[in-house]
Amino acid sequence: MKNLLSDEEYRALIDSYAHAPVKGIRLNLHKLMELEERGSSDVITYRKLVTDWHLKPLPDSPFISYHGETMYTSFYLDDAFLQTIGIRPGKHPYHEAGLYYIQGPEAMQVVHHMQIRPFDRVVDLCASPGGKSTQALDLLSSAAGGFLIANEYVALRARTLSSNMERMGIPNAAVLNEDTAKLADHFPGFFTRVLVDAPCSGEGMFRKDEHAIAEWSEANVRLCAERQREITANAVRMLAPGGILGYSTCTFEKEENEDIRDLLLEEYPELELVYEKRVWPQREPGEGQYMAVFQKKGEDPLASLASIYGETLSGPDVPLRRSDYLEKQ
Repeated sequence: MKNLLSDEEYRALIDSYAHAPVKGIRLNLHKLMELEERGSSDVITYRKLVTDWHLKPLPDSPFISYHGETMYTSFYLDDAFLQTIGIRPGKHPYHEAGLYYIQGPEAMQVVHHMQIRPFDRVVDLCASPGGKSTQALDLLSSAAGGFLIANEYVALRARTLSSNMERMGIPNAAVLNEDTAKLADHFPGFFTRVLVDAPCSGEGMFRKDEHAIAEWSEANVRLCAERQREITANAVRMLAPGGILGYSTCTFEKEENEDIRDLLLEEYPELELVYEKRVWPQREPGEGQYMAVFQKKGEDPLASLASIYGETLSGPDVPLRRSDYLEKQ
């Protein structure tokens, strides 16, 4: 880390570890609007949840306009305030009902930059516990043919993933517990959006997770980089022409970040780097994160659908699409 920053920035990074982690929350607008439609005073509403919990939208939060009201999906979560009113978001009935997903602000960023359209065929190759998968599904439409495969190689983590997908009420997704090489064999050039939130050495989580500190070693960094090279190679095999590959980690290690980027660009000349960013906790709210987004040259097999369903991109200046229900509003 020290080699990547100036002395002043490095000191600021170390100082940032004295502060509490910054948390985020994504609201499940699909379920919240179903409650709105009931019109009963004893059910939670979008406005009541945002107001009572003092939720502040993230700067790049997607939103929709619903009956004249702007409804954002992504917020900062003020844990300290919620503790004062006796609320534990991860143990709350609203959480069990799938009204929201707790996710760090930094972890939401890569999906924003993958330009997911309502009709895309998406695969999340390292999907557990499901934050990025459920976020991507917010931008897909079952009516337009959009769907997502959420894959997790570790069986126990795959069960967690499946539980979260069910909790959030996901209609157009499937959960797999499979090796990425086998997926690439079965789906060559099929997916228009591929996400690799790669297993990594976890340096960006040191402030948040003591286990990440205990598990860190130089040997583990090398092991993670080897695994990342294998997974990304399979990801490229699955990516359709014109498709977008999102790569992210929660570590600062160059070997797991820029070195993987350089390897992809060197070995696959059909890839172009379209976006790259490091998230540093001393610079913006959130934990450490790296992301790189690539586009594969060639003709997009789903390009004709854009004129029918529109190309809804994730961002603050475009509407969010989720499902048949939302599109009828």
